[in-house]
Amino acid sequence: MYGAEKTFVSTSPSMTEIMYELGAQNLLKAVSTQCTYPKEAKNKPVIGDSYFIDTEMLAKIKPDYFLAPDSAEFMLQGLKRLGVEPLCFKYRDIESIYKNILSLGKLTGREKRAEEVVSSIKAKIKKANKHSNKKILYIVQSEPVITPAKYSFINDIVEKSGNILITGDINSYYPIVSEE
Repeated sequence: MYGAEKTFVSTSPSMTEIMYELGAQNLLKAVSTQCTYPKEAKNKPVIGDSYFIDTEMLAKIKPDYFLAPDSAEFMLQGLKRLGVEPLCFKYRDIESIYKNILSLGKLTGREKRAEEVVSSIKAKIKKANKHSNKKILYIVQSEPVITPAKYSFINDIVEKSGNILITGDINSYYPIVSEE
């Protein structure tokens, strides 16, 4: 159907989710310990995380690409010696998320589905504008409390939907904050 399809492993939960949303989960040969959504991702072999990779398993799986956040780029350059190309994605703002989806769509031969996903997200953000001017507290993690801040893509989405992230003025990406 798609010709000689490439295979992937992922240590990025968002990239894993995108692969499933594109209908390319069959190309995803392993995931990280953090890749738990959708629930079917838990059934994939676990390759480690962005900081510890089971290179023996990686050599056995022989994927074409390794999906990771850009913060892991330096650490993953050694994977090239195993014949695996690290693809490190940025998550700075909603535009970079769209770009990530479209890039994975192209790599997996699912460009049309990627365009549909991006259009759907844009429509949801536009619809959210109808209920704008709300102050939002978004908690990424509860122990310790971690929230998105000024430089996170979540803040960008909240702002583009016409709302205000309560922690959006903190000069950080995802700071730990106190409950006070």
